[in-house]
Amino acid sequence: HDFNNLLTIILGNLVPLSEQLTDEELNEEYLSPAISAARRGSNLTKRLLTLARREPFDPTLVPIEDAMHDLLKLLRSSLPETISVNHIPSDTPLTVQIDLAQMEMALLNLAMNARDAISGPGSITIETTRYDLQPSEAEVLKLAAGPFAKITVADTGCGMSAEQCERIFEPFFTSKAAGAGFGLGLSMVYGFVRQSNGAIWVNSIPNSGTRFSMLLPLVETPATAETDSAADADIPAPPAASDLDLILVVEDDHEVRRVVRRKITKMGFPLLDAENAAAALDILHSVQGVSLVLTDIAMPGALDGLGLAKTIRHDFPEIRVILMSGHAKTLDPDTLRDFPVLTKPFSDAELAQMISQVRDAAGDATSKDDG
Repeated sequence: HDFNNLLTIILGNLVPLSEQLTDEELNEEYLSPAISAARRGSNLTKRLLTLARREPFDPTLVPIEDAMHDLLKLLRSSLPETISVNHIPSDTPLTVQIDLAQMEMALLNLAMNARDAISGPGSITIETTRYDLQPSEAEVLKLAAGPFAKITVADTGCGMSAEQCERIFEPFFTSKAAGAGFGLGLSMVYGFVRQSNGAIWVNSIPNSGTRFSMLLPLVETPATAETDSAADADIPAPPAASDLDLILVVEDDHEVRRVVRRKITKMGFPLLDAENAAAALDILHSVQGVSLVLTDIAMPGALDGLGLAKTIRHDFPEIRVILMSGHAKTLDPDTLRDFPVLTKPFSDAELAQMISQVRDAAGDATSKDDG
């Protein structure tokens, strides 16, 4: 929760700055990688929650080369200048059904391991290609024979011994010096690949570099750019300024509250804010016209955000409530059914979409009551 609050503040300031900065070169060189890294940080917290609760992955259709484009930008801005990052793309479109955030984290783990293995100048090469798995190979790998996307991450680093290669995917095993690693990165990579119905193996020779090969089942149905555009088109624009609700934002973290306040003000909504549930209830009892409350769940005091939401539902049934949480995946399912939840950090579009959905649902309920 605390980590997602920090990411909410970081993204809430960097994204508006990138929109106002007219120097495209500065934006591309400094802000875009920072924003991308912060969003990956958010995905990492979701990944850790998934591991802790053993929840299923969230697979979607992913064009491999599109994912590589964004990842390579991040790698080239993050690695030392002495290490070159090369990409050999597939000559045919490759689409897989995987959890994109987890694939990115897996490839980042492999790249960071490669970085640590390289002393001085070197290179990391990522190659993507189609691979038709034959029945004899499939039996060894315990996979179904057929088409796969093969992603290879090769480096010119120090390499590993055969004994190290045999244990490299074990949790807490590391070939690095004491304090340089915890041995969890590659076990997470292995877990992602296996839960994606794929396979991974390593080839390495001491002083001659290392090559990780990853197979992910290929989906023959292409995922086109038009599909992505259609998905973006579903995100509603901010409501028209002629019919705006008064919104109350309840958040104990001052910096997070300021970021959320700016997002809502940008949409044109009038708003009030409070730092805890007690202050929010004081406002609701003294101010007329509040129609929507956006409240964090984890707050100090006798009443947290969920308790505040239930109190509002009982005392002010005409007011809608949206919950904010940095750990939405840990919430009780009944809570998710009772109130809509925004997972921190969230974008302007996600906030606008949630507000529109809640307003529309309230309008439908009013129409039914009138009928």
